[in-house]
Amino acid sequence: MEAQGKYTLRRVAGGVAHFARVGVVVKREGVEDLQVDADTSEIWLNAARRGIKEALAAMADDRDWVLASFVGTVADTSADDAWLAAVMAVLSALEVEAALIFENGWVVVLPSGRRLLSSTG
Repeated sequence: MEAQGKYTLRRVAGGVAHFARVGVVVKREGVEDLQVDADTSEIWLNAARRGIKEALAAMADDRDWVLASFVGTVADTSADDAWLAAVMAVLSALEVEAALIFENGWVVVLPSGRRLLSSTG
């Protein structure tokens, strides 16, 4: 079975709506990073890719994962939301449960107690 994970962020935090949906897969022959249309923000995609790398580093997983899918909305998606959805998608794929809190930005607390912070967290 192909290693893959998905996560959809749908929350209101700090009085603001947050939304992002990310899918990740382990890269294999024939699988490339997500190809998107011109309307998708590169800022969101770069943040999601950063989230993938940070989650993998925190979990000591050295496989090459790629962004397989991304959905965001202009009204409800920020770079931090894209980062968070990517982190949580990787953790989902690895079957790691983590706590999610909002403290002036997203904070993911891993079972080890280690914290991953969004750029504003």
